[in-house]
Amino acid sequence: MTQKEIFTLAMVAFFVLLILFIIFASKNKKLKQWNKKNTKNQELILRNFGTDYWGFVIGINFAAVALINFIHNILGNIVLLLWPLVVILFWPINHWYYNKLLEKSKLKEQNKK
Repeated sequence: MTQKEIFTLAMVAFFVLLILFIIFASKNKKLKQWNKKNTKNQELILRNFGTDYWGFVIGINFAAVALINFIHNILGNIVLLLWPLVVILFWPINHWYYNKLLEKSKLKEQNKK
């Protein structure tokens, strides 16, 4: 087998496993409850701080693209392999900001009542 054939088989196996994971995950009750909770939280944030949230999302995506472009200029085509690193670097910032907006949204909703 050549390297191309091995790579192709690895990609096919990855996508088959991904599809199986999605199928089994869709039947998990805890994931369904978690999804409903996250949907309600997202609606709450968008109702109270929609422009702040979308401004942050656009800003963080711009920063991620700028970082990828910077890495590409330094290291070349290794960028595809470094994309998960960029996602891991920006995830804590996104999580922190999302939690702050959720907390503020809940306080705002309590004050309205």
